[in-house]
Amino acid sequence: LVGTPRSPSAVSDRLCRADRWSTGGMDKLVQFGKKAWFVVRVMSGYEERRIRSYRLQLQQRLQQVRKTLGPPFLG
Repeated sequence: LVGTPRSPSAVSDRLCRADRWSTGGMDKLVQFGKKAWFVVRVMSGYEERRIRSYRLQLQQRLQQVRKTLGPPFLG
């Protein structure tokens, strides 16, 4: 059946099925990839280092603000 002309309805039906796969299936695949990548980051210690770095950054900002505002605001 190679070379048999396809009806427009058969072509549109195929496109609709492809759309369903691209929206539903790809979303699930992307979500799975995000979760898997998060597990890899946690296992490698990357997340812990990132959290520590963020905490240090916040502490430094707080010290800078306290230094700028002066003694009455030292808490």
